[in-house]
Amino acid sequence: MSRDPQWQLLQCFLGGEVSFNNVILQGGSGVGKSFLLNKFLETKQDSIIVQINCETCLSTEMIMQRILNCIYELDFDFKGKYTAGEVRQTNPASTCHDINSFIDTLIQVIQNGLHKQIIIILEKFDECLEDTESFLLALSKEAEVDECLSSVHFVEVISTLIPEKLATIGIPTIYFPIYTLEETKEILKIMKQTTLENQLLQELKVALEKNVPIDEQVKIFTDEQLVSTTILKSQQQFITTFLGIIVDSFYFVLASNLKELEKIADKIWLHFKGPLIETNGRIVMGKSDAISVFRQFKSLFRPEYAIPCSVLNEEEGKALLDDDLFNLSLYDKYILLASYLASFNDPRNDLIFFSKFRDARFDKRKKPMLKKKSVKTLTPNAFSLERLLAILHAIYESEVELQTDVDLLKSLATLASQDMILKSSNDVLDGNIRWKCNVSWDIIKSIAKSVNFDITVYLQSEY
Repeated sequence: MSRDPQWQLLQCFLGGEVSFNNVILQGGSGVGKSFLLNKFLETKQDSIIVQINCETCLSTEMIMQRILNCIYELDFDFKGKYTAGEVRQTNPASTCHDINSFIDTLIQVIQNGLHKQIIIILEKFDECLEDTESFLLALSKEAEVDECLSSVHFVEVISTLIPEKLATIGIPTIYFPIYTLEETKEILKIMKQTTLENQLLQELKVALEKNVPIDEQVKIFTDEQLVSTTILKSQQQFITTFLGIIVDSFYFVLASNLKELEKIADKIWLHFKGPLIETNGRIVMGKSDAISVFRQFKSLFRPEYAIPCSVLNEEEGKALLDDDLFNLSLYDKYILLASYLASFNDPRNDLIFFSKFRDARFDKRKKPMLKKKSVKTLTPNAFSLERLLAILHAIYESEVELQTDVDLLKSLATLASQDMILKSSNDVLDGNIRWKCNVSWDIIKSIAKSVNFDITVYLQSEY
């Protein structure tokens, strides 16, 4: 859980008399990069801090313009030539279109009166929609050449691997490894334990006031129920056990992504606390103890629950349907159809529906006698990439050959960006990643019709 080595490196690279113009913070999502960096910046009160969220930037040009706009918002003048307000009116940032004009403008700002240390934080730098590798390469070279930029420091926060070109030029990099299982448990406990305890206490009070007569409430509150040290400790242990189960269940899917683990904990807690509230906060073995409650709600702790479920309905997708069926290629449409079948069919029945010998076993116009449920009452199940690929090969009907696995990942990324397919991790190369279809039956039916594909033949559920 300790980030002492990373803290010491931050002090070394940005805190000493000799500081580097460029520093990269690298590590997966939710491993404390931004948190530790912000704590470090609190010690730099005399420095000017500029923070840019590159995820919302369409290009590196936009990044540069936002940096300059932030600097020009500062309340200083350029040796009496311009006030901050006059500078804002002229908007010099609008003339910045490349790295050279950006560097020239920065130098001009420094020469005209801004002599403080400037630390520019580029959050989610690798998620900018434009290639950032060339930009960072040029920025590093320019910053090293001009002595005026010795007071300007860029910090890039990334979650992906460092490109090969950047790795060879020696930019100082601080790596944040994922937390271990036990470290993740301890951090999640620090993040959520007190909050969940307070929530439980308030809900117990509300439930007590609602279900117990006033005369008995006083007795329960004062004698044993909420003031009792033993009961409070048992409730605390109940929550601690719950948070531990969350980490044990989802760690190997999400690693130490604390942001996602926190969301899942909040979602499952809505159900998990129910039995304890029913027993007025008492731990009743076999009914409201943590293990018994876990067994009751075991289905919520499956890895696929780590993927959010917000299926697009017909009304929400109408605008997309009108736009030439989402502007999807034929290949993308078949991937979406395969993902729907993978989400709503039992994997144990894949051989029945998708085997090349299926036509010999039953009439193609008739579905096998399987237990049926309405597809409208089901929630989509998560599936692996291998299963999706197998179903895709079974249903793909076109004179055009299937594309390569690289193109498949590209198409999946496109569908994921449109929220048509959800994934459990941002790393599409992760072997444990799970996928889930995120569109309704009405939309799928329209897509199937557009490619003349009878999806009902392959669908286990009723429609």
